[in-house]
Amino acid sequence: WHQLSLLILRRLYFRMALAPTVGSPAESWIVEVDAHLVGNRRKEAANAAEQALAAFRAAGDEAGQARALSKLGSARLRLRRFAEAAMAYAEAVDLRLRLGDNAGQGDAQVGLATAEHGQGNFAAALAAAQAAVVLSSEAPAGGAGTASAACDVAAEVCIALGRPEEAARLAKECLVTQRRARNADGMAVAEQTLIRVCLRGGDAVGALRAAKKACSRMCEVGDGLGQASMLRVAAELHLRAGRVELAGQAAEEALAILRAQAPQKAGDNELGDRPELNRIVAEASIAHGERPPSVASRAAALAALARLREALEARADGAFLSAQRSFLASGAGSQKDLDLVLGPLTQNDPMAAVFVQSHMPASALLADQAAQGQPFCLRRFHAEPARGVSGKLEWEQTMGAVTITFPLVSDDYKDGSVDVQMSTYHLQVSLQGKKLAPLSGVLAGVVVFGKSWWEVREEESKLRVRGVDTSTKKRTLVIHLTKLEHKAWLQLWHSEKGELAHPLARGRFSWTAEMHEDVQEDQKALSALAPLRCGSCDGDGMGDATRAGARSGVADDFVISPDDLCVGIHASQTENALVIGVHFDGEALRVAQERTGVEDLLAADVWEDQLCIFLRGDEQNPILWARLAGRVCPEESAWCVTTSDRFRSRQRECGAPAPVLEVRLTKSSASQGRWQAMFSDCWQHRLMLSNYGELEELRWLLDSDAAARQALAAIAARGEVRTSDEAISDDAEGAADEPREAELAAAVLTDDQRDEVHRRLHAWREERFEGLPGARLIQRSDMGLQEQGFASYVSTVVSEITQRVGCSGKARWSAALGRYSYIH
Repeated sequence: WHQLSLLILRRLYFRMALAPTVGSPAESWIVEVDAHLVGNRRKEAANAAEQALAAFRAAGDEAGQARALSKLGSARLRLRRFAEAAMAYAEAVDLRLRLGDNAGQGDAQVGLATAEHGQGNFAAALAAAQAAVVLSSEAPAGGAGTASAACDVAAEVCIALGRPEEAARLAKECLVTQRRARNADGMAVAEQTLIRVCLRGGDAVGALRAAKKACSRMCEVGDGLGQASMLRVAAELHLRAGRVELAGQAAEEALAILRAQAPQKAGDNELGDRPELNRIVAEASIAHGERPPSVASRAAALAALARLREALEARADGAFLSAQRSFLASGAGSQKDLDLVLGPLTQNDPMAAVFVQSHMPASALLADQAAQGQPFCLRRFHAEPARGVSGKLEWEQTMGAVTITFPLVSDDYKDGSVDVQMSTYHLQVSLQGKKLAPLSGVLAGVVVFGKSWWEVREEESKLRVRGVDTSTKKRTLVIHLTKLEHKAWLQLWHSEKGELAHPLARGRFSWTAEMHEDVQEDQKALSALAPLRCGSCDGDGMGDATRAGARSGVADDFVISPDDLCVGIHASQTENALVIGVHFDGEALRVAQERTGVEDLLAADVWEDQLCIFLRGDEQNPILWARLAGRVCPEESAWCVTTSDRFRSRQRECGAPAPVLEVRLTKSSASQGRWQAMFSDCWQHRLMLSNYGELEELRWLLDSDAAARQALAAIAARGEVRTSDEAISDDAEGAADEPREAELAAAVLTDDQRDEVHRRLHAWREERFEGLPGARLIQRSDMGLQEQGFASYVSTVVSEITQRVGCSGKARWSAALGRYSYIH
């Protein structure tokens, strides 16, 4: 009731305080939306925006409707309801276009781009962001901020599409535009965007150059906090490249600038750059063999380390996690600190190693990936030719998909006038009932019908007619085809000139009339055209294949895990490169491909000194995580899916192809040559069962025995229950059943045989393939009773209980529980 009273009073306050200044109730709703957004009350803001929109519509105020729609889109963005936000922003764009408000239209386009980016509709997001840039240049005032925000969204989209060079070009163009406009805020945003884009693309040199230029500009205008922020970026990059002396100098200079600021400004930055700067100074001092300077954050880190050690010695999980959070929050600790404090304990005490492995999350145990910068992401497999053009038709491909684009003439296009029909190898597109020849024909390969789709994308464009600029919509038909096989197409269409027909159109050779009829039916089913799904999937479809439903934070949700696919991991090196191979069971990988393509299943992230290979959607349980013994060039990394005989003997079908994912890392110029060890630290997921064939055989024997006994009982029952009139027919059936009875009797196990099978089944324990030599096993949360390491896991739990309750003897009778208990 207290909260409800406060809510009523707040709304009354808004009405009373705004009554003299606003002209309508709708205006008061708009102001209330702003107040809710400032207070991070997202649902209340969305409800107030809907109320404002209804009021403006009732009054017929289109300008007010556009404002309300923009507010509604902003609230829905914060609620992560991207599809609804995109609808609100699209309607706001249309209203601003009718009103001729370029500035408002540009702001709405930025919101639309952000919403489309959130949905994973990257092409639509990029088109909206580019339209916002064009509109901001035409706006009389206030367009610089819109252009900067639009460039920021466009750069993020380009990075998501795997085009970091285009993202860097957009960021640089935006920075030049802001400089010409002398917009300090826009320049700051553009500089931050450029640095982030360079880091995401693996261009550390470009990021460092941009940070230095930004630092010089901020020094000229007297922006101390911004200068310190850029120096922190430079210090991070120097530290990552091994230039610890330069890193320490940049961090100390940034700290000096922060100390020289006004107390209130320095205090605002206390939770921003200062902890990170103190951490860099500490790591640089440790690298030089010096004692880190004593500051408050460093003292907090050392105190947290001491508590962490005490909690590890006592096996106190709560205290361990609390100390770990304090250590990470201090920002002045380093990985070397953890190694120095926890290393001796884990090396001398195996139970301590098990405790650390199960209680410290992978992000802290293996590496703080946030401190390592953005990785170079491997997501798509390059194919040659990468793209092609045939008249107005353009197509591009990866090893897993083909995307076709075709411009539509505005005069011919109407909603519902496009019809896309497809079979597994034939495509037919019609516009207003007329077949489009450039988009119709037999494809060069086979596609997965259920995972392919099409859509018509629209973007605003300007058209000059008789010296007058008019707005029009540019429409493009996009058809996305998912390949059945992981391979490159040499061309888009199958050419039958001088060649055989498409493999699926040839059919099988029929030896008899019955076989000919079956072949004809199969051909009809394969070649039958059906309407293709309109509209792309939500998001990018990545990661959904590895889980049964929405992400819940535990590994039990995942229906495909590395130990269902992987049979081996190998690593090798040359003078210039490292090659890491993840070998899969061919049959298991084919089963996984029934749910998704290889491109949507596998992923790898590469840093200068780290590598992570994982299944998309199951990033918390990687196949392999390794800290490299040297440094590599992430942007020069490459990967491919090929075959190998290295672990062919581990395949369930040794005669089938043995697929392997090979990741090739190029050594940096300072790390050329043979390394003594490829990894300084390595963790891997458990691999597939090596003795699954024995378990399958035992289960098959028991299932065959049960089925044979049931079939023999049914035959015997049919023989006993028969009348005299059915005797002759039953005798004939009995004669036919004699061979089958002999076959069933052979499948029946004797009592001794069945007991022996049950004994072997009870004694069976899982055995898994060996992984990389020296690699440590990643602890899973769903430890099973028969899994390796279960005894260590139980021992750890027992140790924790005895540490907590102070008892390690025999169980005692508990009157309260009515049973024996170890807790007393």
